[in-house]
Amino acid sequence: MLFPDRLEVLNPGSLPFGLTIEKLYRARKSIPANPLIAESLYLYGIIERMGTGTEDIVNACTEKGLRRPEFTQDSGFEAVLYRRSQVEYEAMHPTTQPTTQPTTQPTTQPTVQVRKLLEILEVEMSTEEIQEKLALSSKKNTRINYIQAAIEQELVEPLYPNNPHHPQQKYRMTQKGRALKVGDA
Repeated sequence: MLFPDRLEVLNPGSLPFGLTIEKLYRARKSIPANPLIAESLYLYGIIERMGTGTEDIVNACTEKGLRRPEFTQDSGFEAVLYRRSQVEYEAMHPTTQPTTQPTTQPTTQPTVQVRKLLEILEVEMSTEEIQEKLALSSKKNTRINYIQAAIEQELVEPLYPNNPHHPQQKYRMTQKGRALKVGDA
């Protein structure tokens, strides 16, 4: 169930024998409730066997500055993951107020990710090369938050704009991107 301040995940089952609520907050030996299903998921690459899933959730929440999730076992198992309040969210993501005064400034400022891309994009580069140069682990993140964001701001362009999945696709800085990069220096 999703609420304004939290996500509650309810399961009518119980924790496997030997697994306690406190053990959920740290790495431990995996104790699957259904070993046959767990083995299939492991072989398919969806899960690992280390028992770190709930610890990963706790760490991800902590890294994002969220409250520590709560795990409880009563008539069933419940996990509660907390969200930021609307006030906290707005404080972290301020919106700009509309103005009636004309401006010569660009309407969209490049994100930190786009600026990092411009810093390393000296020559034409593929997604994989960009990902490697920026030491990023997620190809999807590289495409969306770096390359696509830069393309939308006309700072970077693909070599094959009419064929985005071209096997030789690479990206290069536009004149606007070069001017921005020079202006930042």
